[in-house]
Amino acid sequence: MLSKEEVKAIEGFFKVKFIQMKIAGSDLPGAAITVTNKGFIAHPNISEENFSRLEKIFGVNGEATTANYGDLFVANSVIANSKGVIAGQLTSGIELSKIDQGLRGE
Repeated sequence: MLSKEEVKAIEGFFKVKFIQMKIAGSDLPGAAITVTNKGFIAHPNISEENFSRLEKIFGVNGEATTANYGDLFVANSVIANSKGVIAGQLTSGIELSKIDQGLRGE
């Protein structure tokens, strides 16, 4: 995790609010979530509290799921924007359904 000074430097440089949080016990939130302006998918072991917090931060609904036949870190296996998604070759049908639902914000 970054120090308070590092967080302030990032906020000042980018002129944005910077939020630090662990997702499913991991310091790698960029690997644990994939977000678009319509929805998000997250590591399946995310706590209900953190899931609700992400919904509030992003202003969209999401879905906890795996990708690429069980990869917990969904961003390792999924690239998405509001127009479409690319998932790893081993992603199962059930995973694709949950990914679609989450990224649509349903």
